[in-house]
Amino acid sequence: MLRKKLMAGSVVVVVAALIAGTTTSAAAAQRLAPPFFQGAANGGVTTAKSDPAKFKNCADPKKGEPFGTATPQEAGLDPAVLDQLATTHLLSLQRTLYVLRFGCLVKTGPLNAVFENTPQHVWSMTKGFSTAVIGRAVTMGIFDVHDTVGKYFPDLGDAVHRSVTAQQLLQHTSGVKMNWANEIPGIEFDRVQAWGSAPMQHAPGTYFEYSQNGPATVNAMAEKAMQQHGYKDFQDFAQRELFDAIGIDRDNYFWMRDQAGHTEGYAGLHMRPIDLARFSLLEQNNGVYGGQRLISPEFMREAGTGSEANPGFGYQTWVNSAPWYNTVGLNGLKEKIDQPLIASAPTDMTYGWGWRGRHFFTMPNLGLDIVTTSIEHDLEYNPATAGSEVVVQGEQLSGYHEFFRTAMHAVTDQKVPDPGPYTGRAASLTAFNPGNWVDPIYTVQGRLAAGMLDQNKPGIKQNVADLVRVMAHTGPFVLYN
Repeated sequence: MLRKKLMAGSVVVVVAALIAGTTTSAAAAQRLAPPFFQGAANGGVTTAKSDPAKFKNCADPKKGEPFGTATPQEAGLDPAVLDQLATTHLLSLQRTLYVLRFGCLVKTGPLNAVFENTPQHVWSMTKGFSTAVIGRAVTMGIFDVHDTVGKYFPDLGDAVHRSVTAQQLLQHTSGVKMNWANEIPGIEFDRVQAWGSAPMQHAPGTYFEYSQNGPATVNAMAEKAMQQHGYKDFQDFAQRELFDAIGIDRDNYFWMRDQAGHTEGYAGLHMRPIDLARFSLLEQNNGVYGGQRLISPEFMREAGTGSEANPGFGYQTWVNSAPWYNTVGLNGLKEKIDQPLIASAPTDMTYGWGWRGRHFFTMPNLGLDIVTTSIEHDLEYNPATAGSEVVVQGEQLSGYHEFFRTAMHAVTDQKVPDPGPYTGRAASLTAFNPGNWVDPIYTVQGRLAAGMLDQNKPGIKQNVADLVRVMAHTGPFVLYN
């Protein structure tokens, strides 16, 4: 039963995205300064800035246009090594693979032609998309990362809950107790109310705790600001102000809402793999797409910078420059890992991370993007073995290490340092905290007894309408797969 319930939640994180600066007095600037990590950037291998002028460059594809392509030689990549990378990816039971350099599509996986136009659940990569939408709102001046929960929800929770900022929610440092039984039901009744009713365990901004309800709460805050400027809701703003600009059609994705109608932030986005590659180009171009500045460089920079509470995690974006990081803590025990996220990948890499191999990896110095989706999540996953799982706890271990060793060997215009075989943390069982799953305040059974799926709720009605519309356009696809 526990493993089945786990399927309804996202486990790993993800992506990409960003922040906007404001002009303040010196005192205000010091008060508002985010607790960004200022330590050494030694979380991966050092790369030099590749010269795009030496290779073929491709323009960002407009809506309805295919990606520009380049041969591996035209992109400064070794074709034999790319073949090896694609084979490794396929044998790891992955679904689609995109390798892009300087905007050109250079390599795809053997199964891309079968799956790339079918929406797939991206799990926690959803967090990166939410962050980018919020970054667009910040850049337009209609939302601020220093806005508090209380500004938009004056009756939610207590005074401490209402003092939490959007920035702290994006960094997952709100201080609210995280409990998997509370946060992973498939269609939550009201995630904002659930977040506001959870106990406050730490002073906001001081402690990292991976959250599933927090992302919906910050989306709901931004939605309130968007509605004040004439947008219907969060998804209306996302389409009109971001997705249209990068060529993602509204009928090609399904973004789930909770029963109250809040756009999910932890997961719930089902998008075509080919469109994930478009989004990765936005990340690679530092918030610019097709020559249009969509997200400010300040937001992009701060989103890709970890916090003091977790230097490996920015604004819902994983940061490879960190020498240490805190895990997601699916087993109920968040762990501090004294090693880089992926020691064989570039120091400047940031990435979105979704359950079981949904990723966009952005490497600015190399002008390189790698985008992946997976065939299936593991239906037999056991949280007690979280420490031995490559893609769950944040412990990529040897799997991602070897994948990026291969990817870096493909680069021909510079010799990327090779750290050698994986020598970091061993794959082994970690302690499991059942209290994080069966806390009497949060038991799944108790929550379900309070009310089942209500088809008359606005979020359910909108989900059904959206699902019918998208499937009529794309064809059938499997929810949560």
